[in-house]
Amino acid sequence: MGEVLAGHDERLQRPVAIKRLRSDRTSTEERRERLEGEARLHARLSHPNVVQVFDFVTSDGVDHLVTEYVVGRSLAELCAAKRPAPKRALEILVDVARGLDAAHQRGIIHCDLKLENVLVGEDGSAKIVDFGIALSDADPLRVTGFGAGTMRAMSPEQALNLGTDARSDLFSFGVLAYELLSGVSPFAAPTDAQVRENLTTRAHRSLAEVEPSVRAEVSTFVDRLLEKSPELRPATAREAVKRLEGFAARERDAALTDEPAVLLRHVAVVALRVVPEHGDLVESARRLASLQRRVRELAEECQAHVSMGYGHETVVCFGYPKKHGDNCEVAATFAAELVSTDSATAAPSLGIDVGVVAVLEQPSGTVLVGQVLAGATALAQRAAPSATLVTARAQTILSRSFRVSPCASDDVEDATSVAYRLGALLD
Repeated sequence: MGEVLAGHDERLQRPVAIKRLRSDRTSTEERRERLEGEARLHARLSHPNVVQVFDFVTSDGVDHLVTEYVVGRSLAELCAAKRPAPKRALEILVDVARGLDAAHQRGIIHCDLKLENVLVGEDGSAKIVDFGIALSDADPLRVTGFGAGTMRAMSPEQALNLGTDARSDLFSFGVLAYELLSGVSPFAAPTDAQVRENLTTRAHRSLAEVEPSVRAEVSTFVDRLLEKSPELRPATAREAVKRLEGFAARERDAALTDEPAVLLRHVAVVALRVVPEHGDLVESARRLASLQRRVRELAEECQAHVSMGYGHETVVCFGYPKKHGDNCEVAATFAAELVSTDSATAAPSLGIDVGVVAVLEQPSGTVLVGQVLAGATALAQRAAPSATLVTARAQTILSRSFRVSPCASDDVEDATSVAYRLGALLD
C-alpha cells in the first residue's frame, strides 16, 4: 500500500523515514484512512524496540507518516547475507519480543510480523516497523481481510480470515524465530494456496530436526509458538520475553566457559563390517585395505565423517561435517557403490540407520555419540556379505527412491528384529 522514503527534518536536523501512499496507485479515501489509522495506532507506542512515530503531515494533498530513521538493515537482509549465530539470534529475538510485548500492552496487534519488518541498527538493537495492517484489540471483528499480510508469516486464524488476538502475533513471531534460527520457513510451499494449507492443516518439522545445533529448550518453545490452536501457544508476549531472556543468558554463559561446544546433528549412518577370511591372511589384508581406501574416497566426495575400527568395522556418518538435502539417500547411494566395487576388495556387510548424534571436536579427533551409531552397527553385524540392511526409520525415507524389501532369511545371520534390505534405485 505504501512506499517508504529517506528524508531529512530540517528543523531538528535529523534523518527521518517517510511513508506515503504509493505514487503509482490511486489515493482512495479508504487508503488514506488506513494510513492515518496506522499512524494513530503506531503513535501509541514509545519503546526502544519499536520504530518511533514523529509526525503525520499532509503536503499537496498527500499524507505522510514521518518516523525514526534506522541506520541498518532488515533482518531478512541480514539473514540473506549471513545467518546470525545462535547467541546473536537469541539476542535479536529478545528485542523483537520486547517490542511486540509493548505493542500488545497498548492494545495493538501487528498482524504482519516477519523478518522484513524488523530493522537491526548499527548498535545491534532490533526494532519492529510497518504497522500498516495492524489492528486494535478494541476492534470487535479483528480481521485483516483476505490478501492483507504475508501468507508465510500468518497464523492459521489470520490465513482463514478469522478473528485474531495477540496470540496470532505470537504465531508469526514463531515463524520469524524459526526462519532466523534455521534459515528456512516452516510452512514453505510454491504457492500461497499451498502455504495456507500447510499453515492450517499440516504439522511443521521441529526446529531441532531442521537445525540440530539449536538447543532443545529453544526448539521446544518455538514449536509451542507454532501451535495451530491459539490456546496452546504462550498466553502473552511477556511470557515469550522471559523465556527468551533465559535462553539467551544460558547461551552467553555457555560461550564464556572453556568447555567445547557440543553440536547435535541429524545424520544417516552407514556401518560396514568385514568378516576376516579364512586362508591367506596377506591377501585378506590387501582386500581389506583396498576396501578402506574406497570407503575414504567415496566419503571424502560427500564430506562425510569416517571412523575406522579395528580393521574389520567402519562407521561413516552422512550429515557431518557437511549437511545434505537428504542424508539418508546420500548414504544409500554410498552403500550401493561400495557393494558394486570389484572383487579385489573385501565384501562388506552394511547397515543404515538415521537419527541424531552429538558431535564434540577434540584435539585428539572428533567424538560422535548417538543411538543411531549402534543401530547401524547392529544391522551390519546381522547382514550377509554384500547385503545392505536398513532400519524401519531409514526404510520410510529410502522407499521413495530405492527398492526396499523385508529381509529374506539369507540376508541376515540373526532375525531377532525387523530390518529391510536395500535394493536398486527406482526407475
